[in-house]
Amino acid sequence: MRTRKILTPEEAKARAMALCDKCEQCSADIMRKLMAWGMLPIQACSIIEELHKMRYIDDLRFARAYAHDKMAYSGWGRNKIVAGLWAKRLGREYIDASCDELDPEEYEAVAERVIRSKARSLPEGLSTYENRLKTLKFAAGRGFEIPLASAIIRRLHQQQAEDEDDGMD
Repeated sequence: MRTRKILTPEEAKARAMALCDKCEQCSADIMRKLMAWGMLPIQACSIIEELHKMRYIDDLRFARAYAHDKMAYSGWGRNKIVAGLWAKRLGREYIDASCDELDPEEYEAVAERVIRSKARSLPEGLSTYENRLKTLKFAAGRGFEIPLASAIIRRLHQQQAEDEDDGMD
């Protein structure tokens, strides 16, 4: 088993800066890394404070990027995004601000995309009550609000029914 080299505060700060250069990081993630690199809590706090002053770390900027990326690329709803940001130990003000900035039209389009995808995977689509319920549970698991998911499912179900009626003519 390999022993880890304990970093000096300067080396740890340089590593943290390099990490922040690659992608957005939050204070809690950097704190975890610094502790793993052998920093004492007082040293880690000092390094994080410096990184904040130099604008390498900005928790609000991180929360906004996290919320947007999880919605757009992972198909997450607000509830799951909020849970993810809580897990990152961000404050309520950052979480609220990041969720408030999500574009409502884009958010609804992502919800519809996720729900359509689930409906296509079901043998009878949304024609049965069980499948609509499965789809609703799936959307809720992805973090979308029940009223929004339910309205989208209802609309897609009506479209499916109309398409089937048109096919019978």
